[in-house]
Amino acid sequence: MGGSRPVSRLGFTLIELLVVIAIIALLMALLLPAVQKVREASNKMMCGNNLKQLAIAFHHYHENYGRLPHGGKNICDTPIHPAAQANCSNRPSPNWGCCSPYNRDEWSWTYYILPFIEADNVFKQSSNTTVGRSIIKVYYCPSRRSPSLYGNWAKVDYAACAGSNQTNGIVVRKGREQTRLNVGSIPDGTSNTVMLGDKQLNINRLSQTYDDNEPYNAPGWDSEIFRVGSTSNLPGHDRDHPSYTNPDPNVGSARFGSSHPVSFNVAMTDGSVRSVTYRVNGVVWTRACARNDGQVYNLDDLIP
Repeated sequence: MGGSRPVSRLGFTLIELLVVIAIIALLMALLLPAVQKVREASNKMMCGNNLKQLAIAFHHYHENYGRLPHGGKNICDTPIHPAAQANCSNRPSPNWGCCSPYNRDEWSWTYYILPFIEADNVFKQSSNTTVGRSIIKVYYCPSRRSPSLYGNWAKVDYAACAGSNQTNGIVVRKGREQTRLNVGSIPDGTSNTVMLGDKQLNINRLSQTYDDNEPYNAPGWDSEIFRVGSTSNLPGHDRDHPSYTNPDPNVGSARFGSSHPVSFNVAMTDGSVRSVTYRVNGVVWTRACARNDGQVYNLDDLIP
């Protein structure tokens, strides 16, 4: 005696399919913040490794020359090159010579440490333009931007510390008495003094603000290659860059900072790398950035 055979189902119903899609979307929404957090942690670690390499390069430079690399100078900063004296005395334009060096002798630390970060081939290039357009991967923070040209120039996302007043830091302007600064000239101690760090930038105006509009190697004595730390120059996240609120949308920043969420990286003068909270106390930060103020602070007060 025969009966009807059950019909097998070969797929999902529309409702079941929608439920599956909804579950997948929910799982992705839950997982995305975790993935982003892991990615940022990796980027911050890579950024710290970049600073470690730069700090080691500073020390290799010191071993070879008996001094730390300087921060370059602008054409009309003293001492003025004889060939530029006439134009500096009677400038062809109001801003002539203010924002660039005269020759390679007046370029910055970003050029002079190249042989010590496996970029000797760039250091030896005879063309200034070629040097300025040579991408140095270790100069880019992966949380901020990829290593490429911006505004047709290679850039740097790290700055050397010029202290609290541009004269008492680890990097100084070429031509000043402290240009021959060495590790023995740091009475506050190499482990207590900031040498390098992430610098604050406006990620929406890269290559346009005045702290990111020059080639990495030769911006002159400029906030592109140095930053200061004081109670009036506290570090800040990139989203707090002054160009966001200033009437001049290209105004630069003199502060350290980064795109990292709660803290940024610094390399101390002994080569150690630390995280510094954006909420660091102003007095503590000033003492950490000055090499010779004779003041004591607790390193634990820098961390998040």
